[in-house]
Amino acid sequence: AICRLLLLAVSVVVGFYFVNYVVELILTSGQNKYNSELYIGNETHAELYQAAPPPGWISGRDVLPNCGLPDPCPHEHVPVALSTHPHHSAKICVAGKLLLRRTVNGGGRGINVVVVDPLTLQPIKALRFDTYASESPALETFLVEEVVPGQLVVLLTFDEASKNLSSRARSLIAELGSGHIQNLGYRDQWYMIGQAGLSGFTPYEEVIPSSENSNLSVALCFSRHIEGTIIQPDSTLSNNVARAAFCADNRHLKYFCSEGVEYDPVGVCGTPVSRTLETSPLLSSPVLVLADTDLATLALTLETLAAQPGLVPRMVVVALNPSSVPDTAQLVKLFNFTILPILDAGTRAEFVERGLQHVAVEHASSEHVVVVEEGCVLSPDLFPYLAAAMPLLADPTAMAVSAWNPNGYSGINGRPHVVMRVSEAPGVVFLVTRLTLLRHLLHNIRSCCHGRGWEGWQSWVAGGWVVVPEVSRVLVRPAAPHLQRLSDRPLVRQLFYRLRRTSVRYVEVQGVDELRGDRYFRLLSNLLHDG
Repeated sequence: AICRLLLLAVSVVVGFYFVNYVVELILTSGQNKYNSELYIGNETHAELYQAAPPPGWISGRDVLPNCGLPDPCPHEHVPVALSTHPHHSAKICVAGKLLLRRTVNGGGRGINVVVVDPLTLQPIKALRFDTYASESPALETFLVEEVVPGQLVVLLTFDEASKNLSSRARSLIAELGSGHIQNLGYRDQWYMIGQAGLSGFTPYEEVIPSSENSNLSVALCFSRHIEGTIIQPDSTLSNNVARAAFCADNRHLKYFCSEGVEYDPVGVCGTPVSRTLETSPLLSSPVLVLADTDLATLALTLETLAAQPGLVPRMVVVALNPSSVPDTAQLVKLFNFTILPILDAGTRAEFVERGLQHVAVEHASSEHVVVVEEGCVLSPDLFPYLAAAMPLLADPTAMAVSAWNPNGYSGINGRPHVVMRVSEAPGVVFLVTRLTLLRHLLHNIRSCCHGRGWEGWQSWVAGGWVVVPEVSRVLVRPAAPHLQRLSDRPLVRQLFYRLRRTSVRYVEVQGVDELRGDRYFRLLSNLLHDG
């Protein structure tokens, strides 16, 4: 009898410690990097995945049962809790594990990413990409090479993630089911749960516009098989408080601040429409905007520039004189472009010279520069056109690629896919190499370029040739204030008061190689012979 009592007591003690061990194992699962058991936490009771994880699998440092949800998730669903605030760290909990925050897996500024295996419903990767301080290639490579079809992807921004988020990265995220990543602006808060290979838009996505008190907090269950929607979910980004505040003081801006658009996003860059543009050095080239006359026309120029496919906002430099045109700097800030104040330029030539010198120094590693004169409206395929013609600048006698054809009147020219060689100086919008900028344009700027480009910056292209499109990729509106002031000049009436053809959609440029070297002279010979 005594032996039986002792055996019973030992059994009770052993059972007590075994239960304590199991409870402790569940609560501390993931804290020991050598522990092969992974906490799932998406069933009615806590389960342990007993198989050893494959190489590279992760385990959270802290356990949050069911990610704080009060009720267990349905079968084949995963609990997730996300939170981000401008003044606090971002947090991501998936399947009962706190996977990303400031002290866990390097969570922080930029885009925080967790990848979930659809079969085991376990997180297998957790990492962060600082797209504020760094370019996007690392994120792009990860999405292309590390995320395989079927895997679930949780993305959450913290602080600022849009500055260096490339168009290609946005497109890759859109392929996971995002309907709003193209609209992500400066310091906006955003989350998405997508799936590689998803058809349609994910229902798990939200964007909150930037503000001091913007806070994003989400806790939900998502399925291992996300059903995409055909119609893009509504975005909350229409509440652009910064633009509304700017427009409250500038109601005279007819288009930019008209009723119904003052809360719309700005700086929405399109997806590259061709492989030529997607891989072109144009997307890493600085864009200098010369803004020195009128706020309304500058708004049109910046809006159509911001909509160019593949544009990187930080590469845009807007040269301006804040004392001559009030609120110009505030307008530029809405687009997250770089502001270059030039206060004491005595002439327009000096103003242009200092803007060009700035991009030559600050972007010394860039081989090309795009120059945009304020007061124009850019065609939606300006960037694809420039990227297609850019290789011609490898010829040392090619001085520039111009987006404007001064002779592109209606009834005369009408083939948008055609490019030509001319001996006229470019104007309004043009692309040059850095070498040409230093040796020719800056060298002659004081003698050639006292007015605007369309007035004849001729001397700096002497002896060379310029590429122009048969149909212009830029429109100069005669209603622009600086042209209204010059409307009595015959040249202005000749250039801008006749109907012109301007491209309004993407058209693939053809025959670029025919403008090279000997091929061009053979082309001329054939044209003369056929004529």
